[in-house]
Amino acid sequence: MLGHEKKKVEKVHSSAVPSREFQRILFMISQSYGLYPSFRISAPTKSFISEWGEITLPRIPKEDYLHPDEKYFLLIGVGYHSIAPRTEINRLLLRSIVSSIFRLDWKSPTVSWLSGFFSTLATYTQLSMNKRLHNHVKWALRWIIEVLIQNRIKSPLIEFALEYYRFLLKRKIDPAYQELVKCIYDTLSSNIPFEQKVKSFFTILKEFIKQELFDENKLRKNLSNITISLGSPIGEEKQKSWGENWRVKKDAKKKEISPEELSKLAKVDPKSALEIAKDLDKKLSEKAQQEIITKQKGGKLPGYSERLKMFQKLLSQRRYIAAVRKVRMEEIIAAFRQRPPGKKALAIRGQTTWEIGDEEEELNIEMSAETFGRVIPSLTTLRNLYEEDRDGIKPKRIGHIELIIDTSGSMNGLPIEVAIDTAIALTEAARRDENSIALVTFSSGAWEGIPPSFEYDAVEDIILRLLADGGTNLRGAIHIINEHLSQVQDLAAIFIISDTAIWDINKLEVREKIREWAIKMPVYLIAIADEMYEETEIALKNSFVRLIRIPPYKERPWEIVLDIYETL
Repeated sequence: MLGHEKKKVEKVHSSAVPSREFQRILFMISQSYGLYPSFRISAPTKSFISEWGEITLPRIPKEDYLHPDEKYFLLIGVGYHSIAPRTEINRLLLRSIVSSIFRLDWKSPTVSWLSGFFSTLATYTQLSMNKRLHNHVKWALRWIIEVLIQNRIKSPLIEFALEYYRFLLKRKIDPAYQELVKCIYDTLSSNIPFEQKVKSFFTILKEFIKQELFDENKLRKNLSNITISLGSPIGEEKQKSWGENWRVKKDAKKKEISPEELSKLAKVDPKSALEIAKDLDKKLSEKAQQEIITKQKGGKLPGYSERLKMFQKLLSQRRYIAAVRKVRMEEIIAAFRQRPPGKKALAIRGQTTWEIGDEEEELNIEMSAETFGRVIPSLTTLRNLYEEDRDGIKPKRIGHIELIIDTSGSMNGLPIEVAIDTAIALTEAARRDENSIALVTFSSGAWEGIPPSFEYDAVEDIILRLLADGGTNLRGAIHIINEHLSQVQDLAAIFIISDTAIWDINKLEVREKIREWAIKMPVYLIAIADEMYEETEIALKNSFVRLIRIPPYKERPWEIVLDIYETL
Protein backbone atom coordinates (compact mmCIF):
# COMPACT_ATOMS: atom_id res chain seq x y z
CA MET A 1 0.00 0.00 0.00
CA LEU A 2 2.44 2.66 1.17
CA GLY A 3 5.84 3.04 -0.47
CA HIS A 4 5.49 0.17 -2.98
CA GLU A 5 4.74 2.19 -6.12
CA LYS A 6 7.75 2.76 -8.37
CA LYS A 7 6.49 5.89 -10.09
CA LYS A 8 8.27 9.17 -10.40
CA VAL A 9 7.66 11.22 -7.25
CA GLU A 10 5.84 14.50 -7.78
CA LYS A 11 6.46 17.39 -5.43
CA VAL A 12 4.19 20.42 -5.25
CA HIS A 13 3.45 23.13 -2.74
CA SER A 14 0.18 22.66 -0.86
CA SER A 15 -1.17 25.90 -2.33
CA ALA A 16 -0.84 24.38 -5.82
CA VAL A 17 -3.04 21.34 -5.05
CA PRO A 18 -6.30 21.83 -7.03
CA SER A 19 -8.55 19.73 -4.74
CA ARG A 20 -11.07 21.89 -2.87
CA GLU A 21 -11.59 19.33 -0.12
CA PHE A 22 -7.83 19.11 0.40
CA GLN A 23 -7.62 22.87 0.86
CA ARG A 24 -10.66 22.89 3.17
CA ILE A 25 -9.24 20.15 5.45
CA LEU A 26 -5.81 21.76 5.52
CA PHE A 27 -7.32 25.11 6.42
CA MET A 28 -9.54 23.69 9.19
CA ILE A 29 -6.71 21.75 10.85
CA SER A 30 -4.33 24.70 10.56
CA GLN A 31 -6.90 27.02 12.08
CA SER A 32 -7.76 24.57 14.89
CA TYR A 33 -4.19 23.74 15.88
CA GLY A 34 -2.26 26.92 15.11
CA LEU A 35 -0.45 25.84 11.92
CA TYR A 36 0.56 27.93 8.95
CA PRO A 37 -0.99 26.03 5.99
CA SER A 38 2.18 25.70 3.95
CA PHE A 39 3.54 22.23 3.15
CA ARG A 40 5.47 20.30 0.53
CA ILE A 41 3.29 17.53 -0.87
CA SER A 42 5.07 14.43 -2.20
CA ALA A 43 3.36 11.72 -4.27
CA PRO A 44 3.10 8.84 -4.76
CA THR A 45 3.33 8.20 -1.06
CA LYS A 46 6.75 7.45 0.36
CA SER A 47 6.74 5.27 3.44
CA PHE A 48 8.28 8.03 5.54
CA ILE A 49 8.23 11.73 6.26
CA SER A 50 11.82 12.90 6.23
CA GLU A 51 11.57 16.50 7.41
CA TRP A 52 9.28 19.08 8.92
CA GLY A 53 6.88 20.69 6.46
CA GLU A 54 6.47 17.54 4.36
CA ILE A 55 3.29 15.54 3.73
CA THR A 56 3.28 12.38 1.61
CA LEU A 57 0.14 11.17 -0.18
CA PRO A 58 -0.74 8.32 -2.57
CA ARG A 59 -1.13 10.91 -5.36
CA ILE A 60 -1.48 14.65 -5.83
CA PRO A 61 -5.22 15.28 -5.23
CA LYS A 62 -6.66 16.81 -8.39
CA GLU A 63 -10.39 16.20 -7.97
CA ASP A 64 -12.63 18.38 -5.85
CA TYR A 65 -13.28 15.57 -3.38
CA LEU A 66 -10.47 13.45 -1.94
CA HIS A 67 -10.21 9.74 -2.45
CA PRO A 68 -10.50 7.87 0.89
CA ASP A 69 -6.82 6.89 0.95
CA GLU A 70 -5.80 10.48 0.21
CA LYS A 71 -7.94 11.71 3.08
CA TYR A 72 -6.63 9.06 5.51
CA PHE A 73 -2.96 9.87 4.92
CA LEU A 74 -3.55 13.61 4.67
CA LEU A 75 -4.99 13.60 8.20
CA ILE A 76 -1.96 11.61 9.42
CA GLY A 77 0.54 13.90 7.71
CA VAL A 78 -1.00 17.14 8.96
CA GLY A 79 -1.57 15.51 12.37
CA TYR A 80 2.15 14.81 12.72
CA HIS A 81 2.78 18.54 12.39
CA SER A 82 -0.11 19.76 14.53
CA ILE A 83 -0.94 17.10 17.15
CA ALA A 84 1.77 14.49 17.69
CA PRO A 85 4.67 14.94 17.81
CA ARG A 86 4.01 18.58 16.76
CA THR A 87 7.45 19.84 17.85
CA GLU A 88 11.01 18.65 17.30
CA ILE A 89 11.66 18.04 21.00
CA ASN A 90 8.52 15.88 21.20
CA ARG A 91 9.71 13.87 18.21
CA LEU A 92 13.05 13.28 19.88
CA LEU A 93 11.39 12.39 23.19
CA LEU A 94 9.11 9.97 21.36
CA ARG A 95 12.04 8.21 19.68
CA SER A 96 14.08 8.05 22.87
CA ILE A 97 11.26 6.60 24.95
CA VAL A 98 10.54 3.93 22.31
CA SER A 99 14.22 2.96 22.09
CA SER A 100 14.50 2.84 25.89
CA ILE A 101 11.41 0.68 26.47
CA PHE A 102 12.23 -1.83 23.71
CA ARG A 103 16.04 -1.59 23.89
CA LEU A 104 16.39 -0.50 20.29
CA ASP A 105 18.92 1.82 18.69
CA TRP A 106 17.16 5.17 18.81
CA LYS A 107 18.14 5.80 15.16
CA SER A 108 16.74 2.51 13.88
CA PRO A 109 13.92 2.25 11.29
CA THR A 110 11.84 0.23 13.74
CA VAL A 111 11.85 3.15 16.16
CA SER A 112 10.70 5.39 13.27
CA TRP A 113 7.77 3.11 12.51
CA LEU A 114 6.69 2.69 16.14
CA SER A 115 6.91 6.46 16.54
CA GLY A 116 4.63 6.84 13.52
CA PHE A 117 2.21 4.29 14.97
CA PHE A 118 1.86 6.27 18.19
CA SER A 119 1.45 9.55 16.33
CA THR A 120 -1.20 8.11 13.99
CA LEU A 121 -3.41 6.85 16.82
CA ALA A 122 -2.85 10.04 18.83
CA THR A 123 -3.80 12.13 15.77
CA TYR A 124 -7.02 10.23 15.04
CA THR A 125 -7.96 10.26 18.73
CA GLN A 126 -7.72 14.04 18.89
CA LEU A 127 -9.31 14.65 15.48
CA SER A 128 -12.25 12.40 16.34
CA MET A 129 -13.09 14.83 19.15
CA ASN A 130 -13.01 17.82 16.79
CA LYS A 131 -16.59 18.55 15.68
CA ARG A 132 -15.51 20.42 12.55
CA LEU A 133 -13.43 17.47 11.34
CA HIS A 134 -15.58 14.63 12.64
CA ASN A 135 -17.08 13.67 9.27
CA HIS A 136 -13.71 13.64 7.51
CA VAL A 137 -12.29 11.42 10.26
CA LYS A 138 -15.30 9.12 10.00
CA TRP A 139 -14.91 8.55 6.24
CA ALA A 140 -11.14 8.05 6.53
CA LEU A 141 -11.54 5.44 9.30
CA ARG A 142 -14.31 3.60 7.46
CA TRP A 143 -12.00 3.23 4.48
CA ILE A 144 -8.98 1.94 6.47
CA ILE A 145 -11.15 -0.53 8.40
CA GLU A 146 -12.43 -2.06 5.17
CA VAL A 147 -8.90 -2.24 3.75
CA LEU A 148 -7.56 -3.99 6.86
CA ILE A 149 -10.43 -6.51 6.83
CA GLN A 150 -9.83 -7.30 3.16
CA ASN A 151 -6.07 -7.59 3.54
CA ARG A 152 -6.44 -10.04 6.46
CA ILE A 153 -3.04 -9.17 7.89
CA LYS A 154 -2.09 -11.37 10.82
CA SER A 155 -0.47 -8.94 13.19
CA PRO A 156 -1.21 -8.11 16.86
CA LEU A 157 -0.71 -4.38 16.25
CA ILE A 158 -2.86 -4.32 13.12
CA GLU A 159 -5.61 -6.20 14.95
CA PHE A 160 -5.40 -3.71 17.80
CA ALA A 161 -5.50 -0.74 15.40
CA LEU A 162 -8.56 -2.22 13.70
CA GLU A 163 -10.42 -2.51 17.01
CA TYR A 164 -9.26 0.95 18.08
CA TYR A 165 -10.58 2.55 14.90
CA ARG A 166 -13.90 0.76 15.42
CA PHE A 167 -14.00 2.19 18.92
CA LEU A 168 -13.43 5.74 17.59
CA LEU A 169 -16.41 5.19 15.24
CA LYS A 170 -18.44 3.96 18.23
CA ARG A 171 -18.84 0.52 16.71
CA LYS A 172 -18.96 -2.76 18.59
CA ILE A 173 -15.47 -4.14 19.26
CA ASP A 174 -14.08 -7.53 20.22
CA PRO A 175 -14.55 -7.97 24.01
CA ALA A 176 -10.98 -9.29 24.26
CA TYR A 177 -9.71 -5.84 23.21
CA GLN A 178 -12.22 -3.73 25.09
CA GLU A 179 -10.19 -2.96 28.22
CA LEU A 180 -6.97 -2.43 26.27
CA VAL A 181 -8.62 -0.07 23.79
CA LYS A 182 -10.23 1.92 26.58
CA CYS A 183 -6.90 2.33 28.39
CA ILE A 184 -5.19 3.61 25.23
CA TYR A 185 -8.07 5.98 24.48
CA ASP A 186 -8.00 7.40 28.00
CA THR A 187 -4.25 7.93 27.66
CA LEU A 188 -4.31 9.56 24.23
CA SER A 189 -7.29 11.80 24.97
CA SER A 190 -5.90 13.02 28.30
CA ASN A 191 -4.03 16.26 29.01
CA ILE A 192 -1.01 14.62 30.65
CA PRO A 193 2.47 15.75 29.48
CA PHE A 194 3.58 14.40 26.10
CA GLU A 195 6.42 12.22 27.39
CA GLN A 196 4.15 10.69 30.04
CA LYS A 197 1.56 9.97 27.37
CA VAL A 198 4.16 8.20 25.21
CA LYS A 199 5.47 6.12 28.12
CA SER A 200 1.95 5.03 29.12
CA PHE A 201 1.01 4.16 25.52
CA PHE A 202 3.98 1.89 24.92
CA THR A 203 3.90 0.39 28.40
CA ILE A 204 0.28 -0.68 27.83
CA LEU A 205 1.07 -2.13 24.39
CA LYS A 206 4.49 -3.50 25.35
CA GLU A 207 3.59 -7.19 25.12
CA PHE A 208 1.81 -6.71 21.78
CA ILE A 209 4.81 -4.97 20.29
CA LYS A 210 7.28 -7.51 21.68
CA GLN A 211 5.47 -10.21 19.70
CA GLU A 212 6.18 -8.22 16.54
CA LEU A 213 9.85 -7.51 17.23
CA PHE A 214 10.89 -11.05 16.36
CA ASP A 215 10.61 -10.00 12.71
CA GLU A 216 11.24 -6.27 12.43
CA ASN A 217 11.01 -6.26 8.63
CA LYS A 218 7.54 -7.74 8.81
CA LEU A 219 6.59 -5.25 11.53
CA ARG A 220 7.59 -2.31 9.32
CA LYS A 221 5.78 -3.78 6.31
CA ASN A 222 2.58 -4.28 8.31
CA LEU A 223 2.69 -0.82 9.86
CA SER A 224 3.14 0.75 6.41
CA ASN A 225 -0.52 -0.13 5.80
CA ILE A 226 -1.80 2.16 8.53
CA THR A 227 0.88 4.73 9.31
CA ILE A 228 3.86 6.68 8.00
CA SER A 229 7.37 6.35 9.43
CA LEU A 230 8.64 9.39 11.32
CA GLY A 231 12.04 9.50 9.65
CA SER A 232 13.75 7.87 6.71
CA PRO A 233 14.30 4.15 7.42
CA ILE A 234 17.28 4.15 5.08
CA GLY A 235 18.90 7.35 6.28
CA GLU A 236 18.50 6.61 9.97
CA GLU A 237 20.28 3.28 9.69
CA LYS A 238 23.45 5.18 8.85
CA GLN A 239 25.25 6.32 11.96
CA LYS A 240 26.37 9.66 10.54
CA SER A 241 23.21 10.67 8.70
CA TRP A 242 21.19 11.69 11.72
CA GLY A 243 20.41 15.35 11.44
CA GLU A 244 19.96 15.23 7.65
CA ASN A 245 16.42 13.99 8.16
CA TRP A 246 14.10 15.93 10.47
CA ARG A 247 17.05 18.16 11.25
CA VAL A 248 16.77 21.01 13.68
CA LYS A 249 16.99 24.27 11.77
CA LYS A 250 19.87 26.41 12.96
CA ASP A 251 18.35 29.62 11.63
CA ALA A 252 18.34 32.09 14.53
CA LYS A 253 14.84 33.18 13.57
CA LYS A 254 13.44 29.70 14.01
CA LYS A 255 14.72 27.66 16.92
CA GLU A 256 13.05 24.26 17.05
CA ILE A 257 14.60 23.26 20.39
CA SER A 258 15.70 25.30 23.38
CA PRO A 259 18.40 24.13 25.81
CA GLU A 260 15.70 23.77 28.48
CA GLU A 261 13.67 21.49 26.21
CA LEU A 262 16.72 19.40 25.39
CA SER A 263 17.29 18.84 29.10
CA LYS A 264 13.95 16.97 29.09
CA LEU A 265 15.40 14.57 26.56
CA ALA A 266 18.52 14.17 28.69
CA LYS A 267 16.39 12.81 31.53
CA VAL A 268 15.01 10.14 29.19
CA ASP A 269 18.03 9.40 27.00
CA PRO A 270 21.29 11.11 28.10
CA LYS A 271 23.37 9.62 25.29
CA SER A 272 21.23 10.84 22.40
CA ALA A 273 20.65 14.21 24.09
CA LEU A 274 24.41 14.74 24.37
CA GLU A 275 24.88 13.82 20.72
CA ILE A 276 22.23 16.31 19.61
CA ALA A 277 23.59 19.00 21.93
CA LYS A 278 27.04 18.77 20.38
CA ASP A 279 25.58 19.21 16.91
CA LEU A 280 23.46 22.17 17.97
CA ASP A 281 26.36 23.91 19.67
CA LYS A 282 28.68 23.54 16.70
CA LYS A 283 27.78 26.83 14.99
CA LEU A 284 30.80 29.07 14.66
CA SER A 285 33.28 26.48 13.45
CA GLU A 286 32.46 23.94 10.73
CA LYS A 287 35.96 22.59 10.51
CA ALA A 288 36.14 18.90 11.22
CA GLN A 289 37.73 18.07 14.52
CA GLN A 290 40.75 15.87 14.08
CA GLU A 291 42.10 13.78 16.89
CA ILE A 292 45.90 13.58 16.55
CA ILE A 293 46.23 10.24 18.24
CA THR A 294 48.38 7.31 17.17
CA LYS A 295 48.43 3.88 18.70
CA GLN A 296 51.56 2.84 20.51
CA LYS A 297 52.42 -0.13 22.67
CA GLY A 298 51.50 0.56 26.25
CA GLY A 299 48.85 3.16 25.50
CA LYS A 300 47.83 6.03 23.26
CA LEU A 301 50.30 8.66 22.18
CA PRO A 302 48.74 12.13 22.20
CA GLY A 303 49.67 14.79 19.68
CA TYR A 304 52.84 16.81 20.14
CA SER A 305 52.61 20.56 20.55
CA GLU A 306 55.07 23.31 21.41
CA ARG A 307 52.22 25.61 22.44
CA LEU A 308 52.16 26.16 26.19
CA LYS A 309 49.19 28.51 26.39
CA MET A 310 45.77 28.35 24.82
CA PHE A 311 42.59 30.40 24.71
CA GLN A 312 39.24 28.79 25.37
CA LYS A 313 36.75 29.98 22.77
CA LEU A 314 33.02 29.86 22.33
CA LEU A 315 32.11 28.79 25.86
CA SER A 316 29.09 31.07 25.66
CA GLN A 317 27.88 29.17 22.59
CA ARG A 318 27.81 25.80 24.33
CA ARG A 319 24.38 26.26 25.83
CA TYR A 320 22.89 22.96 24.72
CA ILE A 321 25.68 20.72 25.96
CA ALA A 322 25.67 22.60 29.28
CA ALA A 323 21.91 22.07 29.64
CA VAL A 324 22.23 18.34 28.97
CA ARG A 325 25.11 17.88 31.40
CA LYS A 326 23.31 19.93 34.03
CA VAL A 327 20.75 17.12 34.31
CA ARG A 328 23.57 14.81 35.43
CA MET A 329 24.90 17.54 37.72
CA GLU A 330 21.55 17.76 39.49
CA GLU A 331 21.64 14.01 40.08
CA ILE A 332 25.18 14.26 41.49
CA ILE A 333 24.21 17.10 43.82
CA ALA A 334 21.14 15.19 45.04
CA ALA A 335 23.25 12.11 45.78
CA PHE A 336 25.99 14.25 47.29
CA ARG A 337 23.56 15.74 49.82
CA GLN A 338 22.48 12.27 50.88
CA ARG A 339 26.05 11.18 51.66
CA PRO A 340 26.81 10.85 55.38
CA PRO A 341 29.20 13.54 56.61
CA GLY A 342 32.81 12.39 56.45
CA LYS A 343 35.48 12.86 59.08
CA LYS A 344 36.30 16.22 57.58
CA ALA A 345 32.88 17.52 58.65
CA LEU A 346 32.99 15.99 62.14
CA ALA A 347 34.62 16.91 65.44
CA ILE A 348 35.37 14.77 68.52
CA ARG A 349 32.84 15.46 71.28
CA GLY A 350 34.22 13.05 73.89
CA GLN A 351 34.31 9.26 74.11
CA THR A 352 31.86 6.40 74.37
CA THR A 353 32.21 2.66 74.94
CA TRP A 354 33.83 0.57 72.23
CA GLU A 355 32.31 -2.94 72.11
CA ILE A 356 33.24 -6.18 70.41
CA GLY A 357 31.78 -6.07 66.89
CA ASP A 358 32.54 -2.40 66.35
CA GLU A 359 35.09 -1.36 63.74
CA GLU A 360 38.60 -2.04 65.09
CA GLU A 361 39.97 1.25 63.80
CA GLU A 362 37.44 3.09 65.98
CA LEU A 363 39.06 1.72 69.16
CA ASN A 364 41.07 4.43 70.92
CA ILE A 365 43.62 2.28 72.77
CA GLU A 366 45.63 5.22 74.06
CA MET A 367 42.62 6.90 75.67
CA SER A 368 41.33 3.57 77.05
CA ALA A 369 44.64 2.76 78.73
CA GLU A 370 45.05 6.30 80.06
CA THR A 371 41.52 6.34 81.53
CA PHE A 372 41.27 2.81 82.99
CA GLY A 373 44.87 1.60 83.20
CA ARG A 374 43.99 -1.53 81.28
CA VAL A 375 42.16 -2.43 78.08
CA ILE A 376 39.37 -5.02 78.38
CA PRO A 377 36.99 -5.27 75.37
CA SER A 378 33.47 -3.94 76.08
CA LEU A 379 34.49 -2.95 79.65
CA THR A 380 37.43 -0.56 79.59
CA THR A 381 37.55 0.27 75.90
CA LEU A 382 36.66 3.66 74.44
CA ARG A 383 36.02 5.06 71.00
CA ASN A 384 35.75 8.67 69.93
CA LEU A 385 32.30 10.19 69.77
CA TYR A 386 31.91 12.32 66.63
CA GLU A 387 29.31 14.99 66.06
CA GLU A 388 28.83 17.46 63.23
CA ASP A 389 31.34 20.27 63.56
CA ARG A 390 29.15 23.37 63.50
CA ASP A 391 31.31 25.42 65.85
CA GLY A 392 34.51 25.04 63.89
CA ILE A 393 36.23 23.32 66.83
CA LYS A 394 37.94 20.82 64.55
CA PRO A 395 40.50 22.71 62.47
CA LYS A 396 40.21 22.29 58.72
CA ARG A 397 43.15 20.81 56.88
CA ILE A 398 42.56 21.27 53.17
CA GLY A 399 41.51 24.82 52.34
CA HIS A 400 41.95 24.91 48.56
CA ILE A 401 41.28 22.57 45.63
CA GLU A 402 43.31 22.94 42.46
CA LEU A 403 41.36 21.26 39.67
CA ILE A 404 43.25 20.35 36.47
CA ILE A 405 41.29 18.70 33.66
CA ASP A 406 42.71 17.07 30.53
CA THR A 407 40.60 18.22 27.55
CA SER A 408 42.74 16.71 24.78
CA GLY A 409 41.31 14.71 21.86
CA SER A 410 41.93 11.36 23.54
CA MET A 411 39.45 12.39 26.25
CA ASN A 412 36.63 12.77 23.73
CA GLY A 413 33.51 10.74 24.44
CA LEU A 414 32.94 8.97 27.74
CA PRO A 415 36.23 10.02 29.45
CA ILE A 416 35.44 13.75 29.26
CA GLU A 417 31.92 13.13 30.60
CA VAL A 418 33.33 11.15 33.55
CA ALA A 419 35.87 13.93 34.12
CA ILE A 420 33.11 16.54 34.15
CA ASP A 421 31.00 14.58 36.66
CA THR A 422 34.04 14.10 38.91
CA ALA A 423 34.97 17.79 38.70
CA ILE A 424 31.40 18.83 39.55
CA ALA A 425 31.45 16.55 42.62
CA LEU A 426 34.74 18.06 43.81
CA THR A 427 33.39 21.57 43.28
CA GLU A 428 30.34 20.73 45.38
CA ALA A 429 32.65 19.34 48.07
CA ALA A 430 34.60 22.61 48.05
CA ARG A 431 31.34 24.56 48.30
CA ARG A 432 30.19 22.51 51.30
CA ASP A 433 33.49 22.97 53.16
CA GLU A 434 33.90 26.59 52.03
CA ASN A 435 37.24 25.81 50.40
CA SER A 436 38.54 27.93 47.56
CA ILE A 437 38.81 26.31 44.14
CA ALA A 438 40.68 27.01 40.91
CA LEU A 439 40.28 25.46 37.47
CA VAL A 440 42.90 24.77 34.79
CA THR A 441 42.43 22.78 31.58
CA PHE A 442 45.09 21.52 29.21
CA SER A 443 45.19 20.05 25.72
CA SER A 444 47.51 21.47 23.03
CA GLY A 445 48.23 24.15 25.61
CA ALA A 446 46.97 25.15 29.05
CA TRP A 447 44.07 27.50 29.82
CA GLU A 448 43.19 29.18 33.09
CA GLY A 449 39.51 28.53 33.56
CA ILE A 450 39.23 30.48 36.80
CA PRO A 451 41.83 31.55 39.44
CA PRO A 452 41.43 30.66 43.15
CA SER A 453 38.00 31.86 44.24
CA PHE A 454 34.78 30.93 45.96
CA GLU A 455 32.72 31.36 42.77
CA TYR A 456 31.52 27.76 42.67
CA ASP A 457 28.68 28.43 40.22
CA ALA A 458 31.12 30.03 37.77
CA VAL A 459 33.47 27.05 38.01
CA GLU A 460 30.64 24.59 37.40
CA ASP A 461 29.31 26.62 34.48
CA ILE A 462 32.72 26.36 32.76
CA ILE A 463 33.08 22.65 33.55
CA LEU A 464 29.69 21.88 32.00
CA ARG A 465 30.79 23.47 28.71
CA LEU A 466 34.14 21.71 28.24
CA LEU A 467 34.87 19.78 25.05
CA ALA A 468 37.78 17.50 24.21
CA ASP A 469 40.05 18.27 21.27
CA GLY A 470 43.71 18.73 20.35
CA GLY A 471 47.01 17.38 21.66
CA THR A 472 48.10 16.84 25.26
CA ASN A 473 50.56 19.24 26.86
CA LEU A 474 50.76 19.48 30.66
CA ARG A 475 53.81 21.76 30.69
CA GLY A 476 51.73 24.84 30.00
CA ALA A 477 49.63 24.21 33.10
CA ILE A 478 52.60 24.22 35.49
CA HIS A 479 53.11 27.99 35.48
CA ILE A 480 49.38 28.65 35.97
CA ILE A 481 49.15 26.18 38.85
CA ASN A 482 52.20 27.70 40.54
CA GLU A 483 50.58 31.13 40.34
CA HIS A 484 47.41 29.76 41.89
CA LEU A 485 49.25 28.05 44.76
CA SER A 486 51.12 31.27 45.54
CA GLN A 487 47.79 33.03 46.05
CA VAL A 488 46.35 30.65 48.69
CA GLN A 489 47.37 30.53 52.34
CA ASP A 490 45.69 27.22 53.21
CA LEU A 491 46.98 23.76 52.38
CA ALA A 492 45.92 22.81 48.87
CA ALA A 493 45.02 19.51 47.27
CA ILE A 494 45.71 19.05 43.55
CA PHE A 495 43.46 16.84 41.43
CA ILE A 496 44.61 16.08 37.88
CA ILE A 497 41.84 14.39 35.87
CA SER A 498 43.04 12.63 32.70
CA ASP A 499 42.95 9.42 30.68
CA THR A 500 46.74 9.43 31.44
CA ALA A 501 47.70 9.84 27.74
CA ILE A 502 49.82 12.89 28.58
CA TRP A 503 52.56 13.43 26.01
CA ASP A 504 55.02 15.36 28.21
CA ILE A 505 54.34 13.67 31.57
CA ASN A 506 57.83 12.14 31.61
CA LYS A 507 59.69 15.33 30.68
CA LEU A 508 62.11 16.34 33.42
CA GLU A 509 60.55 19.74 34.14
CA VAL A 510 57.07 18.21 34.41
CA ARG A 511 58.12 15.18 36.45
CA GLU A 512 60.16 17.23 38.94
CA LYS A 513 57.45 19.85 39.44
CA ILE A 514 54.78 17.25 40.11
CA ARG A 515 57.07 15.52 42.62
CA GLU A 516 57.79 18.86 44.30
CA TRP A 517 54.05 19.51 44.70
CA ALA A 518 53.38 15.97 45.97
CA ILE A 519 55.98 16.34 48.75
CA LYS A 520 54.27 19.48 50.05
CA MET A 521 50.59 18.65 49.54
CA PRO A 522 48.24 15.86 48.40
CA VAL A 523 48.44 15.42 44.62
CA TYR A 524 46.02 12.99 42.97
CA LEU A 525 45.96 11.72 39.41
CA ILE A 526 42.43 10.56 38.63
CA ALA A 527 43.05 8.09 35.81
CA ILE A 528 39.95 7.60 33.65
CA ALA A 529 41.25 4.68 31.64
CA ASP A 530 41.20 0.91 31.40
CA GLU A 531 44.94 0.92 30.79
CA MET A 532 47.53 3.44 31.94
CA TYR A 533 49.66 5.26 29.39
CA GLU A 534 53.14 3.71 29.70
CA GLU A 535 55.03 7.01 29.97
CA THR A 536 52.68 8.15 32.72
CA GLU A 537 53.29 4.97 34.73
CA ILE A 538 57.02 5.52 34.50
CA ALA A 539 56.74 9.17 35.50
CA LEU A 540 54.64 8.39 38.59
CA LYS A 541 57.17 6.00 40.12
CA ASN A 542 58.60 7.51 43.32
CA SER A 543 56.72 10.75 42.64
CA PHE A 544 54.49 10.61 45.77
CA VAL A 545 51.49 11.22 43.48
CA ARG A 546 48.45 9.30 44.67
CA LEU A 547 46.72 7.39 41.87
CA ILE A 548 42.94 6.94 41.67
CA ARG A 549 41.93 4.47 38.95
CA ILE A 550 38.44 4.90 37.48
CA PRO A 551 37.31 2.64 34.61
CA PRO A 552 35.41 4.82 32.08
CA TYR A 553 32.24 2.72 32.30
CA LYS A 554 32.00 2.67 36.08
CA GLU A 555 28.72 4.00 37.46
CA ARG A 556 28.89 6.99 39.82
CA PRO A 557 32.70 7.20 39.56
CA TRP A 558 32.77 10.52 41.39
CA GLU A 559 31.88 8.72 44.64
CA ILE A 560 35.34 7.11 44.64
CA VAL A 561 36.94 10.56 44.54
CA LEU A 562 34.65 11.96 47.24
CA ASP A 563 35.46 9.07 49.57
CA ILE A 564 39.14 9.98 49.28
CA TYR A 565 38.44 13.71 49.58
CA GLU A 566 36.64 13.10 52.88
CA THR A 567 39.90 11.83 54.38
CA LEU A 568 41.86 14.99 53.60
